[in-house]
Amino acid sequence: MPTIRGIIPAFLIGTVLAVSMPAASASAQIALPLACSDYRDYGSCNPTGCSDNTFGNCQCLWDNPDNSNGFPADTSTPCPAGKICCHNLPCSQWNDLENCLEGSRRRSDGVLSNDPNCEWEQPIPTEPGECKCRAPLQDVAYDTVVGKLAPFDCFCPFGAPDATATECAALANRPRPLSGKMLVLRAKPLAPEKGILTATLEGAAVDLGLGAGSPDDPRVAGGAVHLRSEAGNLDLVYPLPAANWKATLKKGAVVGWTYKDAKRLAGPIGSVTIRPGKPVVVKGKGAGLGFELPADPRPVRLSLAIGESAIRYCGEFGGTVGFKPGTQYKATKAPAPATCD
Repeated sequence: MPTIRGIIPAFLIGTVLAVSMPAASASAQIALPLACSDYRDYGSCNPTGCSDNTFGNCQCLWDNPDNSNGFPADTSTPCPAGKICCHNLPCSQWNDLENCLEGSRRRSDGVLSNDPNCEWEQPIPTEPGECKCRAPLQDVAYDTVVGKLAPFDCFCPFGAPDATATECAALANRPRPLSGKMLVLRAKPLAPEKGILTATLEGAAVDLGLGAGSPDDPRVAGGAVHLRSEAGNLDLVYPLPAANWKATLKKGAVVGWTYKDAKRLAGPIGSVTIRPGKPVVVKGKGAGLGFELPADPRPVRLSLAIGESAIRYCGEFGGTVGFKPGTQYKATKAPAPATCD
């Protein structure tokens, strides 16, 4: 018999506590032929006998986004055009393998999809398993006491919340073109050890890909900075070995990456910082930079690749330019390129 860990909307807390029915005694799940998101009214989303999932036998959960109060649900108004009101249950509510997978399979025209939102994890066969969102989808926290506004199950953090796990993985590995806030290249022909590279890129595309422990983790496979210019005859690659990368932590969670090589033993790059919501900053110094700037190199393309998957952040530094032959190239306020090539 399918069992679902009890979801308790806030407006039903008192009723449910009075009944005190444990999740283990949940009645059979009411199967629906379509995806939850296909249902446009409350009665179809929560058919007779479903009881707003109070007793753990619903496949879907209703929440009208035009109801600003959240719960209690607006049960009388059809779903507004262009919006979704009927949602999948959170993966965390399923407590067996079969229903973890079946309950989260996206459906279209009654056909089951092979791209479910959830996956079952049970590292130790004799211990209880756990139903989670399939990576790189992330869980939506659901508070059974306070309640949670929809959507309830999983979301893709790469600009397309409703993407499937497969679609989200493709978005995670996409190129990340960024605007060029500033690039400074300084050459010292008579003192090459004083050469300087400073680059600042910014934009909403700054993220950590699949995050810590994934193929996008630079602590596993390192990274590289690539500096290119056809006009300036530049094609330089600076290594960023994995040993010099560390995680930036906030309350124990990984929120960014930091590269440090103060003595520049691995190459001319001394520091790199990557953190969502903040600029990407690359700083280098020394003869190992390898440029002399005899001619105006505009535009200069700089890309930063990290991890085994080599996800890339890039910018093209034209914009407002100042150039002194053999000495300095400075570009600011450069728009993001169309892609990273």
